[in-house]
Amino acid sequence: NHHHETIVHELHRLENYELELLNINIPPRFSKTELAAVNFIARGVGMNPTSNWLYITASDELRAQTSVSIRDIVTHPYFKIMYGVELKKDQNGKNLWRTNQGGGLKTATIFGQVTGFGAGQMIEHDELNDYIRTFEGCIVLDDINKIDDSGQENANNDKVSRVIFNTILSRKNSRDTPLINIQQRAGVSDATAKFEEHYEGSDKAKFLVMPVISPDGVPLWPWKHDAEDIEALRTGEHTGA
Repeated sequence: NHHHETIVHELHRLENYELELLNINIPPRFSKTELAAVNFIARGVGMNPTSNWLYITASDELRAQTSVSIRDIVTHPYFKIMYGVELKKDQNGKNLWRTNQGGGLKTATIFGQVTGFGAGQMIEHDELNDYIRTFEGCIVLDDINKIDDSGQENANNDKVSRVIFNTILSRKNSRDTPLINIQQRAGVSDATAKFEEHYEGSDKAKFLVMPVISPDGVPLWPWKHDAEDIEALRTGEHTGA
């Protein structure tokens, strides 16, 4: 669908270091994790097996599922034929694994431990290297606010924000290691709101807002939800059905 192409375009801008933050707001089950986490990270590891990635979410189930999905791609025989990447045999766990070339992926829940691992690389670049620079990895945040917390505007939202700015952003190995935040919005004090405040006026931040239906009534992905489906969902929510 056209929204997939839009997301991919912005991911290319991020990997060219044109963006420091890519914030994507999109409904659930619209491929945000598949595109911006599973495929983007797997491809990035293939393109640069020394790259380092950090994936964080609120759900331990989603964390484990995403990590396994990425690892399954990276360990597939065809992937090895394409990129020549292999994982270290002693580091093949669900929350941390590394390539033989030194790169890798660390996954965690938002209130879990992320110490001892950084995203990106500590490399000093000159002008020529900047021009031909290979992407070095980034931090991916995936629905780090639980929907109930956002909807109720409770204290967990503030706790998430403190973890982001006090802990997660310190995990960048270089000053320009980018950040991706993908989430469904359900409140006004979630991570997206905090990033809007932090990056206000910055041309290095992209806030990509993709509602399920546009203000003029056009569905974002008719194959998934057409206008009739969306109205039924909206009506069901109001009536308690």
